[in-house]
Amino acid sequence: MNKPQTEVIGLLKENCYLLAGQTGALVIDPGEATPAVMEFCETNRDKSLAVLLTHAHFDHILGAGELKERFGATVMIGEPDAPGLEDPRLNLCGRLRLRQKTVVADRLLQDGDVVRVGDWTVQVLSTPGHTKGGVCYRIKTWLFSGDTLFAGSFGRTDFPGGDAAALLASLERLFDATTDCDVFPGHGEPTTLFFEKNTNPYKRFLHS
Repeated sequence: MNKPQTEVIGLLKENCYLLAGQTGALVIDPGEATPAVMEFCETNRDKSLAVLLTHAHFDHILGAGELKERFGATVMIGEPDAPGLEDPRLNLCGRLRLRQKTVVADRLLQDGDVVRVGDWTVQVLSTPGHTKGGVCYRIKTWLFSGDTLFAGSFGRTDFPGGDAAALLASLERLFDATTDCDVFPGHGEPTTLFFEKNTNPYKRFLHS
């Protein structure tokens, strides 16, 4: 099984993931509409195209508006994070004085939703904590964890909408899964769910 194509974007080195199937194409967390992301969308423009956002921070969303405008991509995000697509306080653009092309989501996601984009099937897992509406996406044996779970670390909770207790509950929910999967985080290298369950230091910092 081919692994997702990864495009590392911007100064924060955010991971944007690109997945092309026979009839569907997915862009997960386009922090910018980089040439590689645009080329991917152009190559797959005859397929059903969706932009899946794990949360509404600037480094994960700033390319979504252009992909929707240029290619008709369907933009999806966890419902509680939808205001962050337009609010510079919530998406941190205001803090960094970044110019933003706002975008309105086409579908607001709930925990347990199953999204079909062409031949892709996406399971939505609500994982608040880093933001109010953060979600992870389970696709085949892959988990796209955004800024909830990293290799050897986890998301910070000191931005608007952050909640350490909620993040702890989200991580423990992920680690209670009965099957292993490859984890593709919003920053840094991939890992596996079982490896993080046994080694991630989240309990030391969030159990307090």
